[in-house]
Amino acid sequence: MATWYWWQCGFDTQGAFEQISGYLNYALHMPLGKKLKLSIGVSGTIANQRRDLEKITLTRPDDDDFYQWLLANGGKSTFFDINPGAMLYGKKFYISYAAFKAYRKALNTNEVLNFNEDIDHKLMAGLRIRLTQDVRLLPSVLYKFNASYDDIWDVNLKTLIKERTWAGISYKSTQAVVFMGGVYINNLFNLSYSYDYVASDLSNYSNGSHEITLALMLFKKDLKAPFLW
Repeated sequence: MATWYWWQCGFDTQGAFEQISGYLNYALHMPLGKKLKLSIGVSGTIANQRRDLEKITLTRPDDDDFYQWLLANGGKSTFFDINPGAMLYGKKFYISYAAFKAYRKALNTNEVLNFNEDIDHKLMAGLRIRLTQDVRLLPSVLYKFNASYDDIWDVNLKTLIKERTWAGISYKSTQAVVFMGGVYINNLFNLSYSYDYVASDLSNYSNGSHEITLALMLFKKDLKAPFLW
């Protein structure tokens, strides 16, 4: 039986929206046999969101009472989330489930900006295919559903080189394409970057989004990369 702790931070910005997030994760890995393990874990997240409402342009802003209310209140909110999950895996495959926002606490928010609090359910499955001694191919699929939104799915393909660097591409049912890559700097830190390109008609209004993530993996003695999802 083994335990993993790791910490992540992220910064997201898109148009008038900005978010700074911190994650603390814990997972317990239990052997179910020689080739199979079950992992049960939980993560705690604090996210601070800001909306620069001056970047939003309306045809008649003075006549929109709701927009004026948003301007007066600054559009700021902070949340704390608890997200449990489980994964069944072996050396060549995994299947997992996670419940994001299973518990959500508003720390500092304006009531009108308190968005949907329904649980985000995520199912994911993937394979780890050995191409050469140093190269692994990691195909996976993700299915996400929420009682308040349409279901979403992703198809992903990543390549892992020498258990250290990786690159990949993802297609989302929302008609977006994601290009991504990362490196495991050492047994403590890993750094990743992704760019989302909108392929739908919304591309006329969006130049895509960039995401940089720095993760700290505590009590991990080797450099071998975990499954990527």
